[in-house]
Amino acid sequence: MTAPYLGRIRYGWCHNCGVPVLRGDTCPRCHRKLERVKLSPPGEVKPAFKPEIDWIASIIDRDYGAGVGKKFFGEERIVLMNKAPGEDRVDEIIMRGRIYAVMRYDLKKDKFMVLFHPVSFGRIQNAISGHYVVADRGAIPSILSGKNLMRPGVLDFSDDIEKDDYVIVLDEEDNIIASGVAKADSDEISKGKGVAVKVKYRGFEREPPRQSASWRTFIEVNKQIIRDIESRSIAEIRKVVDKYRLPVVVSFSGGKDSLVALALTIEAGVPFETVFLDTGIEFPQTVEYVERVSRYFNIKITTVRSKDRFWKGVEYFGPPGRDYRWCCKLVKTGPITRYYVKEYPNGALTIIGQRKYESSTRRHSGKLWRNPWTPKQISFSPIQEWSSLEIWAYIMYKGLPINELYVKGFYRIGCYLCPAGEVGDWEKIKEEYPEGFERWINVLRKYFTDEEIKKGAWRWREPPVFMKNILRKITRVEKRGLEIITRLGSDKGIRIKLNRDPRVVAYRTLHPLGHVTSKEDIIVVNSIVLGEDYIEGPKDAVKNAFELVKRGYECVGCGICLGYCPTGALSLERDEKIAINPELCIRCQRCLGVCPVIKF
Repeated sequence: MTAPYLGRIRYGWCHNCGVPVLRGDTCPRCHRKLERVKLSPPGEVKPAFKPEIDWIASIIDRDYGAGVGKKFFGEERIVLMNKAPGEDRVDEIIMRGRIYAVMRYDLKKDKFMVLFHPVSFGRIQNAISGHYVVADRGAIPSILSGKNLMRPGVLDFSDDIEKDDYVIVLDEEDNIIASGVAKADSDEISKGKGVAVKVKYRGFEREPPRQSASWRTFIEVNKQIIRDIESRSIAEIRKVVDKYRLPVVVSFSGGKDSLVALALTIEAGVPFETVFLDTGIEFPQTVEYVERVSRYFNIKITTVRSKDRFWKGVEYFGPPGRDYRWCCKLVKTGPITRYYVKEYPNGALTIIGQRKYESSTRRHSGKLWRNPWTPKQISFSPIQEWSSLEIWAYIMYKGLPINELYVKGFYRIGCYLCPAGEVGDWEKIKEEYPEGFERWINVLRKYFTDEEIKKGAWRWREPPVFMKNILRKITRVEKRGLEIITRLGSDKGIRIKLNRDPRVVAYRTLHPLGHVTSKEDIIVVNSIVLGEDYIEGPKDAVKNAFELVKRGYECVGCGICLGYCPTGALSLERDEKIAINPELCIRCQRCLGVCPVIKF
């Protein structure tokens, strides 16, 4: 998959001091020239904590033999992980400023695998007892010149190899000469003709001589850089707050980025409120962490709760997908919109922990924007230009408390069942929140087979090509609710036949189109006529009427439309469905086209 470019990767490595340097061409302490760290874009680097290092070591030991993982990591004190593009989770493992290995979750094999780079060959020399192939002396020059290892050139091999496993290629003296992908199982790898190992990396690369220093040294070396980016961000917060003169709200998610945004706002010394949006599908560890942050900073954090809206939404929309993200509008945008309408009717300035390196959308949004879903909210991100490693450096520099899930290997902290997540993280999710994991699996079983769930096919409404290549058949989830059966032209414009009676909700929802009246068994709104199973009238008017009727039937209580009404005519009734007060409605129709029921 193509790596997205979201901005310049600024990291360098000082081999004299043994640490990564956040910005610049020379080390701030020793002034020696830095070596650029060659990462896959966008370069979202994070520290690998000990539990994660132990976990990776266990994967290495499983495939290559007991003790290989320990030899691979050695005594390194700074290990970085870079999230690389791929069909599922892919991590570049970085030590001493070089990529020592790549770890990838294989969707076909349902497991993580580690592929070593040449710079690591010396570390694991003479330790390999699994996933190896011994090449004939005559085949080695061909391998080192860029060719694959062919089956006739195989002298020996371990008996644990399956096709498409990552393997090490040895010479007859047990020296590692290459790494690559096995193209046959152990019982076939030396028989007949064809490729035995598709070589990915070959030769020997000498390690940088200086072992990495400590994270404490990393902070000492980068201290002035951290202070500079901190001071610029604090100045920007003060400037934006002074410009807009609105109440300030810090949006805290329980993740590392919003933690830094909160800390910077506190340092800026501006008055603010902090809000945590509990989507109802958070990790329990995150909810507890929010309370811990509240105590740490001695501030009140207001919790806005989505309650069970996600689970109600699934009943109507079906499982969310990467190309079908109704969930964000329902459990995030809707509840926060209602909160702003109530608490900040004249608007607010929201400080958000968003960075351009997270996605193309966030890269192009800029530091300051107005969310179209919450029109009275101006959003500002003081960390828009920060890299992931700069975020971690600031957290270390300030000694801020972190969500424990990061320590256990999670890149992102959010809704535990988010379709943007990777299948490779499911085992971790299951370990950390077994009750929530099982609840979600039981929901998915209503729509998909166990194999589709296992491969993560539910994460798309229209699966990508690689997923279709893994699964021959993928279940399509059909939408439910009010639908159009037929469209026909009529003397009044157009007539749509429906599967439900539109008159049931007419008096509740149609007021933006005009005065609602009834005549015998029909309801009339200006030139629009609603009967037992149809809506008839001018094309555009029928389109708007259908939207309002559908909204009335299928409203899931998100409240997004409330933020668009200038007069307060919209409200959620006790059944948490939308209703319109005809006495307050001025028929501006701003509430049209914003409902997730229509958009998704």
